[in-house]
Amino acid sequence: MISKKNEGDFAPHTNNFVRSFKGIRSIFSKGIISVFDQFIYSGTNFVINLILARYLTISNYGIFGTAYGTYLFMFGINHAFILEPLNIIAIKYYSNMRLKYLYSLIIIQVFITFLFSFILLLISFLFIETNNEMSISLLYLAIFSPFMIIFYTLKRICYSFFKQLYSFYGSLIYVFLLVLFFFYLNSYDTINVQNSFVIMGVASLISSFFIFSFLKYILKNESQDRKPQIIDVINHHWRLGKWLLFTAGIGWLSINIYVPIIGYLGKLNTAASLKTLENFLLPLEQLLTAISVFVIPYIINSYSKIKSLKYVRTITTKLVLAVLLFLVVIILIFYFFSNDLFEILYDNEVYEKSSFLLPFICLILIFRTIRDLKFGVIIRILEKFKYLMVPTLFSSLFSLTIGLVLLWQYDMIGAVIAKILTSFITMIILYKFYLKVRMESA
Repeated sequence: MISKKNEGDFAPHTNNFVRSFKGIRSIFSKGIISVFDQFIYSGTNFVINLILARYLTISNYGIFGTAYGTYLFMFGINHAFILEPLNIIAIKYYSNMRLKYLYSLIIIQVFITFLFSFILLLISFLFIETNNEMSISLLYLAIFSPFMIIFYTLKRICYSFFKQLYSFYGSLIYVFLLVLFFFYLNSYDTINVQNSFVIMGVASLISSFFIFSFLKYILKNESQDRKPQIIDVINHHWRLGKWLLFTAGIGWLSINIYVPIIGYLGKLNTAASLKTLENFLLPLEQLLTAISVFVIPYIINSYSKIKSLKYVRTITTKLVLAVLLFLVVIILIFYFFSNDLFEILYDNEVYEKSSFLLPFICLILIFRTIRDLKFGVIIRILEKFKYLMVPTLFSSLFSLTIGLVLLWQYDMIGAVIAKILTSFITMIILYKFYLKVRMESA
């Protein structure tokens, strides 16, 4: 039996244990939500690619892959200026004025996305004479891609505000609408490249409205210290993102250039086959993204309190080992069953011929995991974003020289080899800067 004195001593420890348990349970539940959120979102996009690969002719699917690869370039620029600095800026500078920051960020995002639309519109005009189908597809993408980018930005804002559940709700709405729209298109036999961009854009717009409404409702009762000026928000994002803007552009050259350049060269069948390989990377890349966008804000928040890089290195090492183990299992599955997967999912002999490359292209994910979750986290926490630019610059130079030679000589096999080597080079160079940052902070 515990005396009153001992009971008084025991109570604080009990309360601390309860609070600690509740904190762990809260983080774990949010982690599960994050994984399911990205699984639903990326899984839906994966299914869209499968449907289009089965319904479209090989050349038309090549057009889709080429247009979508161009969109990824615009997305990368947006990621550098808006999304990459978001985790740090939202927590460090605007934690007490999140609603006002949300308004400012959306205004900036709308301006940037419509600038992207104008660029896509100009590109579409270049193909009016040579490839009318490509021109029309790029025109539709120019109209509807802003909604797709804004939707993803709102999802990432949810993570930076530790409101993962609202991103999950947005994904559910997005999936429901896409399924509904695809059934409608299928019933009228009108599934094509242009309509796929239409339904993705409309589903993104509606889902964005719901996420924005959720965030506005939950944040309106928070005390707001002051209203941040848009120019202040731009300056904060520019200070951290300026190094990454250049990195995003050349980063697209290092990884995503091959499908668009093959398509623009007129080899639409090869572009389509390479896109079918990359489709398998999409859900796995989104899983890595889910881990990053969930874990990094918590790591940044913890580091801001304890200022211990040793703690961060321990957490990231364990995380990387767990992810690598998962990826090794996936690669083994692809190694033994890649041909069966292509036969079941695509049912196209042209695509099946490239199935043997699937386990090899997944090596990119191994290198990306080590690069982003081990080396990149430390560099981002210490706000040394300029160090992220140099590895990407070297890898892009590799892609534009040796990579294009490999593509020219060995077609799709050369493109896969170039992508793997590019990812490996980026990881090695970033490792050098990771060591430099560790020495500077010691």
